[in-house]
Amino acid sequence: MFSYKIVLNERDLSLRLRVISNRRKSEISLDRRVESASEFDRIMSRVRDSRLNDIRAYLRRVEQSCLRVADALEQTGRQADAREIAGLVRKVLTRPKDGLVLSREDMSVPNLKGNFLAAFQKFMNTKMEKPGTWGVYNQTYEKILKFADNAGSLMLEDVNVEWLNSFDRWMSETMCVNARSIHLRNIRAVFNYALDLELTTSYPFRRFKIRQEKTEKRALSVERLRELFSSHVMEYAEFYLDMFRLTFLFCGISPVDLYNLGQIKAGRITYRRAKTNQRVSVKVEPEAMEIIERWRGKSHLVLAADRWTLPYQFGKQCNKAIQNIGVATGNGKASNPKESARFPRVTLYWMRHTWASIAASLDVPDAVIGQALGHAETSVTSIYISRDESKVDRANRLVIDYVFHNKKGRW
Repeated sequence: MFSYKIVLNERDLSLRLRVISNRRKSEISLDRRVESASEFDRIMSRVRDSRLNDIRAYLRRVEQSCLRVADALEQTGRQADAREIAGLVRKVLTRPKDGLVLSREDMSVPNLKGNFLAAFQKFMNTKMEKPGTWGVYNQTYEKILKFADNAGSLMLEDVNVEWLNSFDRWMSETMCVNARSIHLRNIRAVFNYALDLELTTSYPFRRFKIRQEKTEKRALSVERLRELFSSHVMEYAEFYLDMFRLTFLFCGISPVDLYNLGQIKAGRITYRRAKTNQRVSVKVEPEAMEIIERWRGKSHLVLAADRWTLPYQFGKQCNKAIQNIGVATGNGKASNPKESARFPRVTLYWMRHTWASIAASLDVPDAVIGQALGHAETSVTSIYISRDESKVDRANRLVIDYVFHNKKGRW
């Protein structure tokens, strides 16, 4: 019915799944990278190497997911092109290890003309080259399935202002305004897509307004940051606190990029930021090296990828552990967590904002901060300007000395 193959993206050494059906192919990114082309060859061969066991286990899971999809397509008689098949494989891969199954909704083939979920799936298929973006839309898709008993038969015209208000109220039971706005904007994007394809003339967002609240400042003061880094935590949380420290020491690296980091080369970590594809290179300072030595991974720099299948699972557990500082007792629970938690809303992403804010307070130029954070170039001129990594190194050392050693210098 279809064939598949694990291939190497030589540009960033990431692994990809190539699906071929009816002489057409589609590729999706997998959540693994290798150190070199030769390492990829060893992984795909039968050469024994215990260091490669984890990544081989992950690839067996990929293969199992492909087989699940092939079985489901055969049993239902559904015809699917390469893109749709790749989307189904990704859907299976994002589920828990014991949930490698496709639901009735996954395999249903509603009439595309005007069907809401069919349009949503088709739109999601256009995002498969960007796993993070695809994942965000998939979360919205799963929310809709939980909310609407008749989700599979919903037509685009059924998703009117009344339906959107009802969906928003349902989400408000467990989500804040800004979190709900993400899902509503995703639905709006599907409608814009459906209008372009002339699948509908309905557009409820002319009258439905998506609410948004001002985002709270996500940067800690130097004093609060030092308090966090010097916290005494339970043994299970020592790893998570070190990941917060390492995130900061690597100029606020994002959780997904920390999860995927390869080994150190010439005293530096070098990676392409998942969100912008911007190349980032940071010198590994002694404070960071000390943490790495405690938590070295088998296939990646730190052992996050050895413990969790997906980056978001790693980030979620880190955030949960730090938000429990001051809460956890013998059984890890408290009668009123909100009152006793010392850092109730802090996440790994706060380290990114905090590093940038402290660097700015030390007069580090905005361009250098942007380079350290992996921001995309915002002008044609910047493309021609040589990005001097020594400036990022200098800025990071300045920030580290101030936070960890109370030595306040200036750029």
